Amino acid sequence: MRRKIALLAFVFSFLIVNCASPTIKEINDSAVAIAKEAKELKANGKTEEAIRVISVIDVLHPDDPIIAEIKSGASVEQIESVTPTVMLGYNKALRAKVQPTTTEKVLWYIPDRIFDFIDQFEVWIHVGPQIGVGGHLTRAIQAEAYTGATIALGGGQKKMLGFKSEANTEIGVGPIVAAGVFGAKVGTGGLAYNADALWFHKPSEAVYQTYRDYWGLGAHFGLIYFGAEAEYHPLEIYDFLAGIILYDPMNDDFATTRRLQYTSRQTGLIRNFSKSVGSLEEEDLALYKKEYPKLNIGSTGTQETTPAPKKK
Repeated sequence: MRRKIALLAFVFSFLIVNCASPTIKEINDSAVAIAKEAKELKANGKTEEAIRVISVIDVLHPDDPIIAEIKSGASVEQIESVTPTVMLGYNKALRAKVQPTTTEKVLWYIPDRIFDFIDQFEVWIHVGPQIGVGGHLTRAIQAEAYTGATIALGGGQKKMLGFKSEANTEIGVGPIVAAGVFGAKVGTGGLAYNADALWFHKPSEAVYQTYRDYWGLGAHFGLIYFGAEAEYHPLEIYDFLAGIILYDPMNDDFATTRRLQYTSRQTGLIRNFSKSVGSLEEEDLALYKKEYPKLNIGSTGTQETTPAPKKK
């Protein structure tokens, strides 16, 4: 019993710490670091990786020369393939486009259609201390009363077959659900992770861009030391049907895309910056743009510390 209480205390304390908002200066420091990484990636011939990294600061510096510099020479298709589409979120894979040979197209046609079909379904079996239930018809219509810290075996979207480790607490109804979701899944689909706390759920939240499907339909339960979850991803049926005529709206076919290759530091910069920007209100964005109208990659910002922005 004491171990369970300690575990719950840890989850809630982690949630509280994770809610702390960064200062305006810290966000600018991250933007400067991202710009430097993007320039290095492009210098090393990794154009798509550079575009992906620099795209996360576009919301704050849409007209900055460094962004135009990084994207110069790239095709529209190259740019779109590695730029997130907010409403699609985790459904869209961020992978670089490649030009396959006719042989590669033929060899990958059947496997890609099979993977597109399987991507519609997700099942995980959880082991670890947990209690509660939850269900959702998209995250706008949900009911949650669950807490747990588990390890899971299963698979789902983005060709993921492997393991998942999570510590999460969720309680609420509709789009208003207080949630702390801290976890990672690794397997055949690569690595996806999240460390986020939120209360109002919308597609643009970081967790629905990199870890969960906002539009999914599913349910889960946990009872003492055993639990399970299942989910259907309705947007993936569109990808499956489109794939029959060689159209790939979710950008995840092996025949025509490749995985992006960047360091864990670059991955962390993207994830943390996206989360920080998501915490900004309109007035915070205006204040940021007033204090930092241009990126100065020769420094890490001013010495003043603006009060932390408000959480939504």
